[in-house]
Amino acid sequence: MRSDQVRVTIDLKRIRASAEEIRNRTGVPLIAVVKADAYGLGAVRVADALAPVVDDFAYFTIEEARAVGHPGLVMGPPDGEPRDYRQQGLRPTIM
Repeated sequence: MRSDQVRVTIDLKRIRASAEEIRNRTGVPLIAVVKADAYGLGAVRVADALAPVVDDFAYFTIEEARAVGHPGLVMGPPDGEPRDYRQQGLRPTIM
């Protein structure tokens, strides 16, 4: 949704710094869940900013994963051919 009255600025450095802080505090592998275009922030931009910090990515659909371009988990129902998962380095999940 666009608005003439409201402007939002996304600080990708801050997003990355927050992920780094979580990783440092917990000391465990970190998975970035990137779905719905990163809730309107721009999934590709957010994923690229997080890539050096996280251990894995998770998506809801194979299409979201394809758009972002990083291997990871697909949490939604299988919506592609097995070769699509293999070619993109994706792993389906069972919930």
